[in-house]
Amino acid sequence: GQIEGLRITGLENIKTGKRFGLKNGDVIRTVNGHLLTSKQKAHQIFKKARSQETITFELLRGDKPKKLSFTLW
Repeated sequence: GQIEGLRITGLENIKTGKRFGLKNGDVIRTVNGHLLTSKQKAHQIFKKARSQETITFELLRGDKPKKLSFTLW
């Protein structure tokens, strides 16, 4: 079936993405446990995540799952 999530592209223009360890082609599936099902949902989840102390991404890199977690402040 189709993979739900947000495919990362254009990171060469976004320094923050590289700092988080994201790569072009990664598919972010969840942010802080919330499934990304649309661009609108992703926007809402990222907006809320910015106010949290930590942010956790679950993603697919190729066909391998990966989990990244960061303290924002």
